[in-house]
Amino acid sequence: MEIYLTQLDNGTTVSLSMLPEQIQMQAETRFASYDIMSMGEVRLPVGEKLKSFSWQGVLPGEGRKKQSYLAGRWQSPKEIQEIFSLWRVTGAKLRLLITETPINEDVYLASYQMTYMGGYGDYQYQIQLIARKELGIKAKRPTANAAYNSISRANQQQQASYTVKTGDSLWSIAQKVLGQGSRYGEIYQLNQGTIDSRNKKGGNKYQIYPGQILKMPG
Repeated sequence: MEIYLTQLDNGTTVSLSMLPEQIQMQAETRFASYDIMSMGEVRLPVGEKLKSFSWQGVLPGEGRKKQSYLAGRWQSPKEIQEIFSLWRVTGAKLRLLITETPINEDVYLASYQMTYMGGYGDYQYQIQLIARKELGIKAKRPTANAAYNSISRANQQQQASYTVKTGDSLWSIAQKVLGQGSRYGEIYQLNQGTIDSRNKKGGNKYQIYPGQILKMPG
């Protein structure tokens, strides 16, 4: 499992190389209360609260950067703290991707805390992310025939390649094109030369870039 936080508008990515023991996801329904004389208090659902994700962990210092137990690319804790601070202050739109889980969400960084631990130069941190929800006008629901025709065309025309768009990840492409985010490894294996050639000077192993054309598994 690997955890990536990526800024959607410029591709800045933080890879958390020491995994937390647990990640908490919270989702709940909002209720409105009405005090009706003849019935007492009545609570009615008025929508869903935004999901939140939170965990605590350790950002390994320079003294640990060559350790084999680290997952993904090591980044300086000081650099990560500066990125977190900028994301929180500017309200940057982020993508949270946790591989090998269904979590692939657009989020904002709501809050974080960091404590310098000394020794290896580690930072202990806590972070909370809030799901991002766009406001928009609902499109008219398609008729049953239109929905059927759309699905039929999609099944008939299996996608042979995919052009990467801003905000895409291998997980989200696998979910969109193949129907299962967990198949991101198949896309990577099929396009390893293309992906690795762009990442050979840095970045995480699975980083992709807008405009890249990726072959899709059959």
